[in-house]
Amino acid sequence: MILFVKMLMVLQMLTANLHMTLKSSRLKRGRWASFAMLFITSIVFFGVLYAFGSNISEENLREGDGLYLILALIYYIPIRLITDQPVRNTITIMATSWVYTIFIYIISHRLAYYIDPGNLQTNSFLIQTVLYLTTYRIYYRFMNEKFIYTIRNMDRVSMNILMTLSISMVNILFLMNYSYVNGHSLFTEMAEPVLLIIISTLSLQLASSFVRSSKNVEAMGRKIQKTP
Repeated sequence: MILFVKMLMVLQMLTANLHMTLKSSRLKRGRWASFAMLFITSIVFFGVLYAFGSNISEENLREGDGLYLILALIYYIPIRLITDQPVRNTITIMATSWVYTIFIYIISHRLAYYIDPGNLQTNSFLIQTVLYLTTYRIYYRFMNEKFIYTIRNMDRVSMNILMTLSISMVNILFLMNYSYVNGHSLFTEMAEPVLLIIISTLSLQLASSFVRSSKNVEAMGRKIQKTP
């Protein structure tokens, strides 16, 4: 039963991530064909995970140590095959989606631990579900209204910097979650990821505003040149 709840948490996390990634990407094939490829990948992955779960997944699923990084690497291949966009865009979109889902995962586990350590998995799943229900639409709108516009209009150098930033954010959250196993104060455990998300969101909003302003200036310049 515990393993089943753990896998439900990972599946919920994965579904949110893949949905956001596909909705934010240009696809080579139809949306249903793309979801079908990812569904087949998921069946294979979770089949292997369930088969060997008793041997390798207990610790990983208990605290999430490294499992979502494995998921990210596995799903990069099919996502790359079904998307029609530069590699750096795909990596950045995936990493930014993982930042959100890992953040929700961490907060769910830590809150559940301080509420009732004896019922950790069930409480984590319930908290994670509530957090997705209350925050997913907000983050999804941010991705589609600001973030995607930004990366599609950035120059190569800026895009490389943003890609590196996104990957770094995933790794920072992974290291945070790993360090939580050793125990810290509730304030620092909650404040660090919250501050990271706030700073990252503000940075991306600033970049979006900069790109929009640059595009408006270029359009105005072309209009002035055409004016007799």
